[in-house]
Amino acid sequence: MAYKFNITLEGSSPKIYRKVIVPENLSFAKFHLVIQIAMGWQNSHIYQFSLGDPYNSATIAPVYENYDDDGYGNEFEKFDAELTLLTAVFGADKKNLNYTYDFGNDWRHSIKLMTSPKEEILFPVCIEGDGSCPPEDCGGLGGYYLLLECLNK
Repeated sequence: MAYKFNITLEGSSPKIYRKVIVPENLSFAKFHLVIQIAMGWQNSHIYQFSLGDPYNSATIAPVYENYDDDGYGNEFEKFDAELTLLTAVFGADKKNLNYTYDFGNDWRHSIKLMTSPKEEILFPVCIEGDGSCPPEDCGGLGGYYLLLECLNK
């Protein structure tokens, strides 16, 4: 089976979003790569999925050797993105998730589970989207909008 998600860059106006369909047995590490490709990011920074508020809830993120603290004071439970499958989180009750990419620019995305297709898929696919994704290291949304303003002059 598969999951269909709407991924929106929070705070973007007009909305920057992508709709993707992925196999349900995908790990969160691979789901991160799907988001990277769909949004146009370059996978140059760390990331985390948050089961509630970003930085204030349990997270799913890469586990680094000799890396016990994420540096942000998050004392909540942490799950390994390589070992945690989408099916472990998205069940009957869980419909939303937060994804933060590049803690410096703080690109926060809301991920919403949509009605899942009945057919099985083998590979992730982006089925819809709107808005160009900001380039890496442009200073967050404020820097992105300033860049657009300068380019449009």
